[in-house]
Amino acid sequence: MLTQTHGERDAARVFAKIVAAIVEHGEGAVTAALASVLQSERAALHALRAQIATITLPERVAVPEPLAGYEVEASKASDDDFLLEGSLP
Repeated sequence: MLTQTHGERDAARVFAKIVAAIVEHGEGAVTAALASVLQSERAALHALRAQIATITLPERVAVPEPLAGYEVEASKASDDDFLLEGSLP
């Protein structure tokens, strides 16, 4: 999880800090602290998702007159994954 979030080099640094905290404060204290942080992060994400779910997006958005003639079609972000991967599906 650390590697996915921070990349390999920074994940190693974060892990080293966690190990140092365990040595200094004990496994139980560090486990409790990490569990508390993770729980509060989950609660914050849940609250954010609930808040986002209540937002109503406008059907139309005011645009400058020179751009009014263009129609922008919506698509899913996954439709463009092949561009990010550098190959066609």
